[in-house]
Amino acid sequence: MWYNNSISLQLQSDSIVLHGANDSAPGQMLRGSVHLDIQCRTKISSITVVFKGVASNQHLKPNHDIFYHKEVEFLRTIEVAKDFSPGHYIYHFEIPFPGDLPETTGSSLASVRYKISAVAKRNGLAKNLKDTREVKVLRLTLPTTEIEESQSLLRFGELESELAFCIFSPSVVYSPDNEIPIQIGVDSFKTDLKASEIKATIYEVARSPTQNGKPKTKRTKIRETSSKWNTKSCGKMWIQPIVLPANKDTEKVLSDRDNDYVSVHHELNISILLVKGDTIRKRIVIRTSLQFVDAEALEAVRSLPCYEQSMETPPCY
Repeated sequence: MWYNNSISLQLQSDSIVLHGANDSAPGQMLRGSVHLDIQCRTKISSITVVFKGVASNQHLKPNHDIFYHKEVEFLRTIEVAKDFSPGHYIYHFEIPFPGDLPETTGSSLASVRYKISAVAKRNGLAKNLKDTREVKVLRLTLPTTEIEESQSLLRFGELESELAFCIFSPSVVYSPDNEIPIQIGVDSFKTDLKASEIKATIYEVARSPTQNGKPKTKRTKIRETSSKWNTKSCGKMWIQPIVLPANKDTEKVLSDRDNDYVSVHHELNISILLVKGDTIRKRIVIRTSLQFVDAEALEAVRSLPCYEQSMETPPCY
């Protein structure tokens, strides 16, 4: 019977990592094979692999855009279906990835997804065989050496002639599974004005285009920690260390990106509560930027090849 037959996709990897910015990244190749398992003799009119990149945005019309489409035919559509005897048939394929493809994104503003399907068609009303897999497209805009040795975050200045501040972190680039250590320095110009509490918050800011041309923006708090001001002196500055814990669900944190469908960046807000005696005087907020890279892409680049999962036989195209 036809339902005893099956088709399946096997990919060398279900994640593609693009290296570099959209306008400079070289392309990559998605490699895999189609496995057609025939238990009962049957007729098939075509065997194809279809790869699609689809963007969705509820604020645009149309709200679905198939921005990338590739098709590989192993058996072209024919009027007289080809007879397949019981056996296992393997078809290898390669699909090119341009370096400017947008990253996989799951956001309430916009989504970008990639799917690959293998289809064996029969003539008439007979049910087709189909298998579909999702492919992730990730991006690292910086080489891993630059990520690991990126410059430190250092920002300083004065606020309303009342105090000087300094913010320091060992890096400006982090992944969602990293803790972020920060040191905040404050030097009050007024002896009766003191810091009482400090709060550090990271916001993820996503923007997507809309039909009227005005971008839709979503600002999401992804990390926050606070501490009473309990400092040590370092020259004129009083230094308060604080640590933003790693995100528990790293997949919900997007890496920084900028493409036609969605842009994402991250803001670090440092809030300092100032008191005069027992009275709250004011709360000041200092804003700066941090960059988040994709943790999964970073792990894929750092890991050694897994030869056990490589193809048993070389591709035959």
